[in-house]
Formats: sequence, structure tokens, C-alpha cells
Amino acid sequence: APVLAACAFATVACGAVTVDRNRDYRSEIELFTHDLRAHPNSSRLHCLLGEALSREQRQPLRAWREFERVLALGPGACKAHGHMAVLAVDLGWTLQAEHHMLAGAREDATRPWACLNAMTFFLDEGRDTRALHVGEACAAHFARSTAVAEKFAWVLATARDPSVVDGPRALREVERAQRLRATPQPSFTLQVTLAASLAAAGRMPEAHALALRLATHARAAGRTSLAAVLDDQARGYGAGERWIQSGRWRPRRAVAPEPPVVRAEPTR
Repeated sequence: APVLAACAFATVACGAVTVDRNRDYRSEIELFTHDLRAHPNSSRLHCLLGEALSREQRQPLRAWREFERVLALGPGACKAHGHMAVLAVDLGWTLQAEHHMLAGAREDATRPWACLNAMTFFLDEGRDTRALHVGEACAAHFARSTAVAEKFAWVLATARDPSVVDGPRALREVERAQRLRATPQPSFTLQVTLAASLAAAGRMPEAHALALRLATHARAAGRTSLAAVLDDQARGYGAGERWIQSGRWRPRRAVAPEPPVVRAEPTR
């Protein structure tokens, strides 16, 4: 009986502690905030809180401060530059986005995601020469990446700046991307890039026919928004005009208060 009574008391006590902790840890944000009170210099906890703020409640300025703390304590806890680049794009902080994208590419040299984001960012900004330089560096560093070859081809085919556009080179990158694929069938996005590359190389009838086929497939799959874009591309190719992605800004939030000052990234 005494043993049973002790066990019952322990169970009730543990239950009370569990209820208490569940109250503290209603969300990831509360969990990591709670733990940081005990471990304020934990780079890992600041990173986890920054990720939770970005993901769960969309508090970009507070998340930004957490990632700044990660960098101050030591960047090894997570890819802080990559997270900050995404936040900066969302906030409309162009200089900060560029700085952290390029730093992110150096921060994680084993995966191409930062390179891909940087090429997309500079192309959308209309900074074609910058997109070209990043693409060349990425293609050399990630020579076995299908995604990098495809994105670089897109830059070469859809830049606004004529000095950046290189249709034959874009086609070679598309061919390289296809060779690197595990399956012989090209992906849908690679075929879209192929159509743009054909147009950049002056092979408009082929680009037009391919874009029409892709629009038909997209419409049959219920992807009406994509089909509408492909219809626009097909009309342009039919009129002898290549598709220009450069300068097409993505919708983003209203710009936040004054962005933090960062040092200018050296040209590479």
C-alpha cells in the first residue's frame, strides 16, 4: 500500500509538471523563448526561434534579430545568412538580400540552393550581369547539378540585357541538365526552359510549337495559371519575340521600417 500510494503521488506530481510544461510550450516560439531564458547565449536556440518566428507567426523583424544574434554568437548553428536573405527579399530590403544571398552561398558550399536563389533574385531584379556572374560561378562549382544547369540556362535565355543573352549557350546548359537527369524524360520545367532557349537562339517555330504543347498539357492537368503564362510565351514566340523574365518583380510585403546597414559585398 505505501508503494502504491507513493507511485500515485508521483504520477499526480508528474502530471502536474507535464501540464505546467504544456502551458509553457504551447507553441515552438514559447518553447524556444522559454529555453533561451535559461540559455541566452545558445546560438542553436536563437536559430530555432528565428525559424519558428519566420514560419509560425510570420514575425520577420523579430526573426531577423534572432538570426543577427546567431551570427554574433557564431554562425555554425544554422545557415543564418540563407534565412536572412529570404527575410530581406520578403521585406523589400534589396541590399541586405544581396549581401546575405552571397554570404549564404559561401556559408553552404555543398548545396546549390543559395546559388539558385541568388540567380532568381538578380534576374527578377533586372540585374542581368550579376545573375550571369553568379550563374557562371554556380555552374562551375555545381557541375553535376541539374537544377543549376537549368536555372543558368533560364538566365541566359530570358535576360533583358542583350549582352547577357546567349541562346546557343542556354541550349547547351539545357542539354547538360538533361544528361544529368536520372530519367530520359525531361521535366516540365526543363521543357519550358528549352522553349525559352530555342527562342533566344532564334529558333522561333520550334519554341512556339513546344510552348503550345506545354500549355495544352498544363490546361489538361488543371493548372490554368501556368497554362495562361505558357499561352503568353507561345504568342510571343509566334510573333518572333523571346520571353523576358528579367525585371519581373514578385509580389512582396510593404517595406518594413529602416533596414539594417550592411557592408557592401565585394564584386566577384
